[in-house]
Amino acid sequence: MGGLQIQPVAVSGLVRISYQDPSAAMASKIANAVGEAFIEGNLQQRYDASSYARNFLKESLRRRASVSSCQNAASSTMPSTSRSSI
Repeated sequence: MGGLQIQPVAVSGLVRISYQDPSAAMASKIANAVGEAFIEGNLQQRYDASSYARNFLKESLRRRASVSSCQNAASSTMPSTSRSSI
């Protein structure tokens, strides 16, 4: 795409997208499509990262609960021992 230009806007985290075409309507459609594709990809990337983190935490909690349950079961089946000092 020779007519496509993407330039960062200083200190803003934004970009300026422009496309040169003899048809102003076509140039506008292409520039808007590029912007929308970028936004959609960015949102999908954020969703994927959040989904991964959520699944990781859910699995960590499940494992912690399983370990805790096993520890509780083991301690309830062990005979208690008492020590006395003289």
